[in-house]
Amino acid sequence: MRFFILGVLMLLALVIQVALTEYIQVWGKKPDLVLILIAINGFLRGTREGAFSGFAAGLLKDLISGNLWGVGVVSGLAVGYASGFAESRLFKENPVIVFGVIWLTSFLGQLVSYILLSMTGLGLAPGIAAWQIIIPTSTYNALLGIVFYGRYYRSVQKGLLSSEAKV
Repeated sequence: MRFFILGVLMLLALVIQVALTEYIQVWGKKPDLVLILIAINGFLRGTREGAFSGFAAGLLKDLISGNLWGVGVVSGLAVGYASGFAESRLFKENPVIVFGVIWLTSFLGQLVSYILLSMTGLGLAPGIAAWQIIIPTSTYNALLGIVFYGRYYRSVQKGLLSSEAKV
């Protein structure tokens, strides 16, 4: 059941990201809601589920976005695995740690996307990409991630996303 709910959440995040992020821009930067969901899920569930959810969400992003195939998959996989790596090593109730994990994994995911796009000749200059896109967007993702984290954490502990949840 929890995989179905997670899939619905990923689809919902993707639809909101495609349809509404124009309206929630901050200084021209748009959040990556799917990446935030991947990072939070990986941080709470571990490397295996984090990598799987990152792969699945990245595939959905690639299908809908029309960008180069594989960029979303590889970056989502990297984010899910990296955030899952922190699962058993860090304290999950501390908002500063949650901010740091989401920021670092968001940075990693965007860096992977930048490298893959640069290999095809579509990338920007590294300094421009880092200072004008990757760092501000990672910060925005981390701040927005803290807003969603508490509810998601409670759902993983005792709600619809818990291992014991039955319909």
